[in-house]
Amino acid sequence: MKAILLVLFVGLFMIGCGEQAQKEQVQAVVDKWAEWEANPEPHGGLEALAKIKEAKEGGFAFLHLHYNEITDVSPLKGLTNLEYPFLKDSTKHHTL
Repeated sequence: MKAILLVLFVGLFMIGCGEQAQKEQVQAVVDKWAEWEANPEPHGGLEALAKIKEAKEGGFAFLHLHYNEITDVSPLKGLTNLEYPFLKDSTKHHTL
C-alpha cells in the first residue's frame, strides 16, 4: 500500500513539474516575441513577424515572406509543419 501511494505521489509530482516547465517555455516564447516585435527589422518587419506568428499558431505548411529584408530567421524556429518557406529575395544572411 505504501509503495502504491509513493508511486502515485511521485507521478503526480512529476506531472506538476512538467506543467511548470511548460509554463516557463511558453513565457520564454512570449518574452522572445515581445523582443522581436520591439526590434522587427532583422526579422522582416512587423508584417513578416505577424505572418510567422500566424503560421505558428495555425500549423501552416506554407509561409510567404517574399521581398522582406530578413537577416535573422530565428522566429521561424519551431515551425514544425512548415514545408515550403517562400523567401525569394528576402534573406541576406541567416542568423540562427
